[in-house]
Amino acid sequence: MKRLLKIFGVLVVLIIAAAIILPMVLKDEIMAAAKAEINNTVNAKVEFEDIDLSLFKSFPNFWLGIENLTVDGVGIFEGTRLAEIGLIDVDLDLFSVISGNHFSVESIRLIDTKVHVVIDTSGAANYDIMKPSEEAEADDEAPTAETSDFKFSLKRYAVENFNLIYDDQQGHMYVSIIDLDHTGTGDFTSDIVNLETTTSIEALSFDMDGIGYLTKAKADAKINLELNQPEFKFTFAENEVMLNEVLLNFKGFVAMPAEDISMDLSFDAPNTDFKSLLSLIPAIYYQDYSDVKTTGSFSFNGNVNGVYSDAPETYPAFDIKFDVN
Repeated sequence: MKRLLKIFGVLVVLIIAAAIILPMVLKDEIMAAAKAEINNTVNAKVEFEDIDLSLFKSFPNFWLGIENLTVDGVGIFEGTRLAEIGLIDVDLDLFSVISGNHFSVESIRLIDTKVHVVIDTSGAANYDIMKPSEEAEADDEAPTAETSDFKFSLKRYAVENFNLIYDDQQGHMYVSIIDLDHTGTGDFTSDIVNLETTTSIEALSFDMDGIGYLTKAKADAKINLELNQPEFKFTFAENEVMLNEVLLNFKGFVAMPAEDISMDLSFDAPNTDFKSLLSLIPAIYYQDYSDVKTTGSFSFNGNVNGVYSDAPETYPAFDIKFDVN
């Protein structure tokens, strides 16, 4: 009995020692693999301060933290920072890390993120940083049998305090998102992913051709969808989006199997107090909205069906109905 207890004690000590030593031993290997993967795929200047590793934070998974990652533009976008992420929190399958052949990702969390997207007047975009595939350049018709050593098997993800500026100078469109929190769960190892998401935005602004359609609107959404990964098709069940005081429902699908985007979406805002509609008017919502007296209601519904394409230039048909009583 004493012999068994000694053996058990030795095993416990070895496990604890491995939990402490493995992160230090594998840190340089994982950091080198991460930098190599990034450098092989993007045309940008990517830096990060440190990589932290632990077997205790998410045991039995392997925890990886990338701190203060930045992506800066090069060429015509030099001096414009595309992205800044305070912390990338990743859970890795322990055995995939030990094998060294594949890194299987269980979950990802992005914390304190800033993204600044710019499309200049010529149509060049600072987010277009992916390097072209060497195989595609050599022979566009040749089958690509080889796969990357990096295995991506995401099951859950989260974004905390995400901030975005989208500045489309060619299309005269500007979007600002302040403090977005988003979570999603679904097994991305399957071809068909049942994805459940929740989203909240503290302030959403949208300008088009100099007209402010939304100014610091608050948004909340619960969206459940089916993602067909081979066809890149998103099928939405009944979903809810709240903009300030206006509740919107929608369902249907959006598919992008190639360059064209096909869609069949229906949406509606059920009978709602007219004062809720006024909440979307910034001047009223942020000054004396609470004191405005209104009577009546409104309803809003419509659908979008068809294909959006650049060549030939086509747009989907749409039908919108808006009633105010």
